[in-house]
Amino acid sequence: MLSPQLFYWKYLTGSFISYSYGNEGFNWLNPQLMITWFSPKNGLLLYSPLVLIMLFSIVYMIFQKQSRSNGALIGILFLVLSYVLSCWWQPEFGCSFGARNFVEYYALFALALGYGYQSIIKKGWLIQSIFWLIIALMIAYNLKMTYSYDGCFYGIGYWDWNTFWHVVVSET
Repeated sequence: MLSPQLFYWKYLTGSFISYSYGNEGFNWLNPQLMITWFSPKNGLLLYSPLVLIMLFSIVYMIFQKQSRSNGALIGILFLVLSYVLSCWWQPEFGCSFGARNFVEYYALFALALGYGYQSIIKKGWLIQSIFWLIIALMIAYNLKMTYSYDGCFYGIGYWDWNTFWHVVVSET
């Protein structure tokens, strides 16, 4: 198969295959799952709280007979993906807003979210209202964090909660 990218690499580097990451790579025996999921420095759940509902939906799917295999498959994918991404030499993936490394998988995770939503709409109006209130609060929080973001998390290390909370409660 011919690929313009291969010819470009050959022209640019002298080789058809080019590894552009230098000494960067994976630390397979040292995954940083806590940093990947919970760190104030781009942790998945702190910057994309809707993922919490997706995770609850996956668990719910696993306990439902008709969706058990799909829920397990999506859950396993989430865990494997989390493991791989947390093994990267820089588990927060640099200066970005949240866990950008998960973004391309959101469409698949949305299947679980849709399943969870499908079961919520079968509940009474009170449960639906609470659900939509939680969603609205998560969206407002995410938008607030997006507008407060100015290019990088300036905390000291992975676990600087003081800097994180300052961003959360700041006016912008």
